[in-house]
Amino acid sequence: MAKIKGELRLTFRKRSSGKTYIAKQFYKLPLQITIPYYQDDDGTAFLMLLNMGGGVFGGDHYRTDITVEDDARVLITSVSATKIYKALEGLSSLQENEFRVGENAVLEYMPECCIPYRDSDSCQKTVFRLRRSSFLFATDFVTPGRLDMGEKFSYRKYVSDFRIYVDDRLIATERANLRPEDTEMEGTGIMEGHHDYVSVFIYCDAMNDGFVKKLNDICGEAEDIRCGASLICDGLAAVKMLGNDADRINALIKSLWHEARMEFLGKPGVGLRKM
Repeated sequence: MAKIKGELRLTFRKRSSGKTYIAKQFYKLPLQITIPYYQDDDGTAFLMLLNMGGGVFGGDHYRTDITVEDDARVLITSVSATKIYKALEGLSSLQENEFRVGENAVLEYMPECCIPYRDSDSCQKTVFRLRRSSFLFATDFVTPGRLDMGEKFSYRKYVSDFRIYVDDRLIATERANLRPEDTEMEGTGIMEGHHDYVSVFIYCDAMNDGFVKKLNDICGEAEDIRCGASLICDGLAAVKMLGNDADRINALIKSLWHEARMEFLGKPGVGLRKM
C-alpha cells in the first residue's frame, strides 16, 4: 500500500459553556472539513467531511483519526457520497477511520453512502473505541453507481470492516466483503435481488430489548426495504437493511436516528444541513 495521501486528525473538547469545539486539528489535503456548526441547543458540534480530490482512486490511502473527549458531543457527516473510481489492476484503495469516544461523550457518525464504480477496488476500515458511558450512532451504506449504464455490480471489490470496542474490549465486528467477480451478488443469502446494503450500529449502556422492539416496529413500516434490528450484546443494537431506493433508505435511517436520540439523548433528530 502506498504512503498516506490524505490525513485528518481532530480532537473535540467541551467548553465550560457546554459547547463542543475543535481543540486540536491537522489535515493533509485532499481531506478537509467544514467549520463546525450548531443545530441543537446542547452544544453538539456538527461537522462535515470533505474530500477535495472528488473521490477515491486506485492506490489512494486516507487516514482519519478523531477523538471525542469526555462529555463532548459531535455529529459527523459528509458533504456528499464517497465516490470510488476505477483502479488499475493490483491497485486497491484504503480508507482507515479511527474514533475514540470518551466518558459520557456522544458520537453520531452518519456519512453519505459509498459508491463503488466500475472496476473499482477498495477497502474501508473503521474502528470505534468507546467507554462504557459513551453513546454511538453509526452508519455504513454502500450503493452501486450509474445503474443506467449497467454498473450495478461492476466493481471488483468493496470491503468494509467495522469494529467496536468498549473499554478496550472488542464487542462487535462486521466485515462486508463484496466481490462481484467471484460471487452471484443477487443470490440467496447475499443481496437477494437488492443492490443497496446498510448497517446501523447504536451503542448505549442503557440499551434494552424494549428499544430494539421500537426499532423493529419502525423497520416493519418501511416500504420495499428488507430490514431488521437485533441486540448484539449488552449495550449494542444493530440494524441491517437491503434495498433498491437510496431515498427510502435514508428516510429510514433518519427515523431510526430520531428514535435513538429521543430514547437516549432526550432530543429529536434534525434536518442535516448540507453545502
